[in-house]
Amino acid sequence: ICKPLLYKAIMVPRICCLLIFVSYLIGFVCAMILTGLMFRLKFCNISIINHYMCDIFPVIRISCSNTYVNELVSSAVVGTGIILCSLLILISYAMILSNILYMSSGKGWSKALGTCGSHIITVSFFYGSGLLAYVKPSSAETVGQGKIFSVFYTFLV
Repeated sequence: ICKPLLYKAIMVPRICCLLIFVSYLIGFVCAMILTGLMFRLKFCNISIINHYMCDIFPVIRISCSNTYVNELVSSAVVGTGIILCSLLILISYAMILSNILYMSSGKGWSKALGTCGSHIITVSFFYGSGLLAYVKPSSAETVGQGKIFSVFYTFLV
């Protein structure tokens, strides 16, 4: 949107592949950190997770060992990911908005805001529900709230 005539020159296949690779690499590293932390937990006789899927915090909840480190690192990893991605998106949209403000055409304004508006709403739902589902102290939620936020985060978005 900021430089529509240069888009094909900027977004060459090499850059697209690099963006995909970095995204997958970050996701893989975060998943390995969280999975590695789960291996250090001890589980007693409880084998039923009170959740609709096998997610990090419901599994931590059934552990009979100290889970403070797991909760702290999980919240930090997920929170850092959400914050960094949100900042990147906000910076991108600030640049787009500054370019839209310099447009003289009302039709151009409408088209640019229409294109970005639906994306902004979807991104807000995604990251907002992700924050509600994952970044909070375990004492501040009920099991029902966790299920509702996870369903919203997983299915609706």
